Amino acid sequence: MRKVMMTMMVLLLAVTIATAQRGQGKRGDNLAALKLTTEQQAQIKAIKEEGRAQMKAMRAENPEQRPSREAMKEMREASQAKVEAVLTTEQREQLANMKAERKAAWKAVDKEAMKAELKQHTETKVKPVISAARAQFDQFISAEDKAALDRLRPVFANKPKGKNKGKARMGRGKEGKPSEADRAAQKAVVETWKTNHAAEIAELKALTKKYAEDLKRIQDRMAPQRQQWGEEKRAITEKYLPEGAQKARGGKQGARKGKEPKQGKRARKGEGKRTEKGDWPKGAAFLLMKG
Repeated sequence: MRKVMMTMMVLLLAVTIATAQRGQGKRGDNLAALKLTTEQQAQIKAIKEEGRAQMKAMRAENPEQRPSREAMKEMREASQAKVEAVLTTEQREQLANMKAERKAAWKAVDKEAMKAELKQHTETKVKPVISAARAQFDQFISAEDKAALDRLRPVFANKPKGKNKGKARMGRGKEGKPSEADRAAQKAVVETWKTNHAAEIAELKALTKKYAEDLKRIQDRMAPQRQQWGEEKRAITEKYLPEGAQKARGGKQGARKGKEPKQGKRARKGEGKRTEKGDWPKGAAFLLMKG
């Protein structure tokens, strides 16, 4: 079904853009240009370690639910205030100027053109390969299970989004982000959908588990292709990023050259958990596509 296919394609596009934006934000905290003293470096390192420990503790309190944006924002701001307290007046002014320059540079990026080029890459390079792989995968599926998937497709095509992505902007907070009330309301919609379709969710889980080995073979075979897509999308993204942002991204990539990408490590860590957890088990989107 086209809607399921588009969900997979949009995920690749969204992750690439979001990664670029998050990387830009992290560089806003880069203090390397401030000529910190050895003592300042040690103090700031301790502050950041304390912040990471607090974030880890917050997540451990409720493993099943991600901390609210407000709580995470408050923690980041508190940590940033401690860092800035370590700086001299001159360093704080320099840091503020750097942040303002980076913000202006990011606003000048032609995001619509970047999204359009990333989308074109998905449509012309990614989508045909995934479609062909799904068509080949049909040979492993029994006629009975094909009928079951035909019945399940419209159910999961209408699955509500986990995040509020509607057109309405009322009640939204800073920069158009959904408010806490919006997120709570959307979560309630999702939970209701899960309750109403518990039988279909269980059936999808069972089918995904049944074909888990076949799905894994397909995923493993496509791993080099996915890595190439990632590199191509990063190259597209970097064409639009400010010059300083490109250098920072290049440095990080160079430091990891020859090492396994972090995403790959995370993919294996808890892989079994993701296969069974939630209403969208690993490989389900591929299985729901029409062969």
